[in-house]
Amino acid sequence: MLKHQDGFVMKPVQDDDRGNNEINFYEQVFQSSSDPVLYKLKKHIPCYLGLHQFVTENASMAFINF
Repeated sequence: MLKHQDGFVMKPVQDDDRGNNEINFYEQVFQSSSDPVLYKLKKHIPCYLGLHQFVTENASMAFINF
């Protein structure tokens, strides 16, 4: 994990289905306003701030921002 200069934490996204599942999980929880279970769950997990993509000539890496 990395800490951005603005203070949020950046967790690398795994290259397999686990990474996509994790992104989908956070997006579902933080975009849902009508599901009471997800609303309660939101209080117990890090605040999802989206994705950040680093791209260089040789590589690309995605991070989940909390």
